[in-house]
Parts: sequence; structure tokens; C-alpha cells
Amino acid sequence: MDLHNKTPYPALLARFGADDDVMGAALVVRVTYDIAGGRLFPSAEQAWPVAPAPWECEYGPMEPDSAFYKGGVDLFVFGSACAPYRRAVTHMRVVFEVGRFRRELAIFGNRAWLPRGTTVVMSAPQPFVTMPLTMENAYGGAGKWDGLEVTCPDNPKGKGFNLDLMQAVGKQLPNIEDPQRLIRRWDDRPTPVGVRVCPMAFSTRLQRGAEFTDKGALKKLHGRLFNAAFPEMVIDDVRAGDPVRLTGVTPDVPVSFVIPEPPVMFRASYDAVTKEAVPGYDQIGVEVEKNRVFITYRYSFRYVLYRRQRRKAELVMRQGVG
Repeated sequence: MDLHNKTPYPALLARFGADDDVMGAALVVRVTYDIAGGRLFPSAEQAWPVAPAPWECEYGPMEPDSAFYKGGVDLFVFGSACAPYRRAVTHMRVVFEVGRFRRELAIFGNRAWLPRGTTVVMSAPQPFVTMPLTMENAYGGAGKWDGLEVTCPDNPKGKGFNLDLMQAVGKQLPNIEDPQRLIRRWDDRPTPVGVRVCPMAFSTRLQRGAEFTDKGALKKLHGRLFNAAFPEMVIDDVRAGDPVRLTGVTPDVPVSFVIPEPPVMFRASYDAVTKEAVPGYDQIGVEVEKNRVFITYRYSFRYVLYRRQRRKAELVMRQGVG
């Protein structure tokens, strides 16, 4: 079953062998939108592709789109924290809201551990105007142990990972933290905070996405394992009409828009039988500086293989939508 894409949007149909005579398939389509007046409008340039294999975008690695199923909707933010009216601050908050979902990040200027007696204390955060929301500014990094470099397993690129008190002296703290789990001591080891693509080996992603036996054998996989966002940025569901609001990433008004109806429909024909389905929401990614959003839609299904059956798959525009 090959996909005939009759829309201007990038799409693919990934297929999987489910049983001897049963196939699984996942339609994935990604639409790039411009933000204008609190609404989303399809961009003239559909800049975000779909891909069956891992690929690199300007913000870093992206995961393949060929998963059969997922356990929620991925949320991504590509941008920086920005002080109100570009007036320097020492700390602030970034808030991402989608419908009833709310994710808050604590943002700090550069800080370091300073010696005081037999311990260390945090320096006051330095003023900043913008702070990139990248893993380099989240908790993580590397330290030395017995002459060997040891990295934070979840984020080797970050800041604040310490193996002993002496190594902490003068070392920077992360700029991005979870406000519910702020660092207090030099040996605190919080889960790194991320808003872009989450590595598959990220510990919390593995814990929520897979179950293992007492002997370490794989017992069960959950859909959340295949979600590409950081676990705290995966939500159960998104609906058309849900308001989206991103505060703390622009100098003045927040980024805001309403989730539109999916503009496409999937149509599958099996001999004389035709079935239609509107794909569901799979990912929402906000490009702050470009005032642009991509929304990924997904529809997963199974079908039985019959000899000499004529099968056809089409992606078409929905009438009156988009």
C-alpha cells in the first residue's frame, strides 16, 4: 500500500508486519504554520519535513517519524527565555500552556559555587536579557573521578554536575531548572530540564516507557517510550480549539494561538470498500524567533492482507478546513 499524497504537506506511510496476514501502518503528516493574530495559517514554505530515519534540523537531532504508536502528544519549544522589554533580569519564569496543561521553567543568570568555610554557597545570579533554552544550559556536565572523566548520564553537555565538594568550587550551576526541584546543595542531582528532543536513553523516558523483570529482561513497552519530547513535555491529548500560550520567550506579548482542526484526511480503499479517517495530533513545535509552528498529525491502523486485493491509500485535503 503506497501513499498518494494529494496535499501540499510532507507525509509518509510507515508499514509494519504485525502478524502472518496482518499489517500495521502509520500515516504521518507535518504542517508548518505561521502565527498571525492568535491563529495559525499554513506557511507558503512547508519547512518541516517528515522522515523515516533520524535527521538533523537547525536546532539539533530529530527522531524518525515512523513509530507505529505513541503515548501522548509531544510539545517542543525552539527559542530562548527573554526578559520583559529586554530589560536585564537575574531570574524569571518561562511558562508553556496548552489547554489545561501548564509547564513552568525557572530561568537564572549565570551562577557559580563559591567557597565558604568548609562548604560552598551559590553566587548571586548575573543579569541577562536572553537565555537559550538548550541542554547546554540545563543540569548536567562532567567531572573527574580517580583521574577519569565521568559525565552526567542524562546530559553530558550541561552544567552543575559535581562528584565532590572540591570540584564544585567555581563551577557553574544550570540556568534552567524545574521550579519544583531547585538545586540547593552542591551534590543535588535533579533531572535535567529540556524542551527540545529528548534522547531515547534519557532515564525518565526509559522508566516511563518500558518495564523490566527483576533480572533486567524487557517485560513490556509503553507508548511513551516513542514520544520524542522530554517526559514532562508530553501530554495525554490535544483538541482543536485548545488555546496555546508561551510566556517568557518574547520581550512583550506572549506567543499565543489556537489549535486548528487537522486540515487533511486519510482515505484507504480495499477493493470496493473505502474508509476515511482524520489523523490525530502527534506533535506541536513552536519556533519562537520565526513566529512559526509545526503540528504533526498521526493515524495508526491495521489491515488484513488478501491475495489480489486492490489497495489504495490517499492523503487529501478536508473540505472547508485549513
